[in-house]
Amino acid sequence: MAINPDATIIPDQAEVWLLLKSDLVGAYSGMIPANTAVDLDALGWEFCGLIDDKKGIPLDPSVEVKPYDAFGHPQFRVKLRKGSIKTGFTVLETNAVTEKVVLPGSAPGMIGIPKDVQVYVLYKFEDDDAIRIWVSLTPAPVELKSHGGIIDGELSFAELVIHHTSNADNDVFEIVDAGGEA
Repeated sequence: MAINPDATIIPDQAEVWLLLKSDLVGAYSGMIPANTAVDLDALGWEFCGLIDDKKGIPLDPSVEVKPYDAFGHPQFRVKLRKGSIKTGFTVLETNAVTEKVVLPGSAPGMIGIPKDVQVYVLYKFEDDDAIRIWVSLTPAPVELKSHGGIIDGELSFAELVIHHTSNADNDVFEIVDAGGEA
């Protein structure tokens, strides 16, 4: 089989867009872009701003491995169950969007303790001229994993982890490419 360098992905830039579950008005299906040229602001998505390009958008899949021993054979059969996936990103901006998920308070201008904030997330990344979008299909809790705090001369950051949930088909994201094909 021949190699296909065109099938590789080496993103040049990435964007993170959020929609709070509590901000959703109407059906979520209308929030999924038809193609990569759609104006995400007009759909109701909110841009997170600058993210840490060195950390990128990591994916953390996991599954419980259950080995079965029987008939004198260790691990004669193995089953996988309870699969999950987490994604994340590190925001470098404090803006109206990030304030909704990074220690949100009881009102604008307030800082609160970590709490359950449910979001839909949209990842948009570009490799040369090819643009691809991953849109989460269900709302998921966002966790503030770490915060850079306030340090003289240092860039503050907030590392966020999305604990994704799946739909009834066990799907987490819908992929949208430039042609709108999923």
